[in-house]
Amino acid sequence: MTLEQAVQRLAEYQKKSAAYRHALRLMFYDGTAAAPRGTAANRSRTVDVLGDALYRLNTGPEARDLLLFLDERREELDVRNRRMTEILVKELRRTERIPPEEYAAYRRLGTEAGAAWRTAKEKNDFPLFEPYLRKRFDMCRRIAAYCEPAMDPFDYWLDSNEEGLSKAVCDGFFAAVRSRTVPLLQAVMSRPLPDNAVVKGSFPAVRQEVLARRLMEILRLDPLHVGLATTEHPFTTSLGSHLDGRITTHYYE
Repeated sequence: MTLEQAVQRLAEYQKKSAAYRHALRLMFYDGTAAAPRGTAANRSRTVDVLGDALYRLNTGPEARDLLLFLDERREELDVRNRRMTEILVKELRRTERIPPEEYAAYRRLGTEAGAAWRTAKEKNDFPLFEPYLRKRFDMCRRIAAYCEPAMDPFDYWLDSNEEGLSKAVCDGFFAAVRSRTVPLLQAVMSRPLPDNAVVKGSFPAVRQEVLARRLMEILRLDPLHVGLATTEHPFTTSLGSHLDGRITTHYYE
């Protein structure tokens, strides 16, 4: 296999991997913003199948051989493909250390915990969600131990979500923020309160949505590629492409 052929195979591999991730993100979005409450178990089974296929794709011999081939020749690659190879090799070496059954259980727990949290929040019943939270912590610790046994579990997950981030970096950042925000807050609170009558009253959700869409228009967000929906706990995400953005919100009248 030539380097040119390997780069072409890398593009094909990424395309297929991205499709699985896109489908899984759509399942997550559906579960939080649209799906009926009783569909969590069925959705969890689908997530299992898709997630297992993605795991086998990312850790299988074909992907492994391709990535190691490119990694050995990374100095011959252009900047983009060199960096992509570096990221994918790092992911490969971590992911292949996780037993498949643990990887599947982690994904399944995420779906089940999300449904339980939604019910617990509406009922203001933390004990209903607490067992899922404990399982999530325990499983996160186990996965961190599989992937990077010498690394603090919290540092592992910080680095997994934002490469290079650590508790030490966060401590320094928040210390700097605190040194400025605490005096600012004290200065603001020492002054007379402004008249806030304009934000008191009843504001129908339908009018709040009109305002939200007006703000999207001001920000020049293309409604053909950016959606707005409601959910219990709002978030904004991209479903695998800058051409498919999703904003969620929660209206309090």
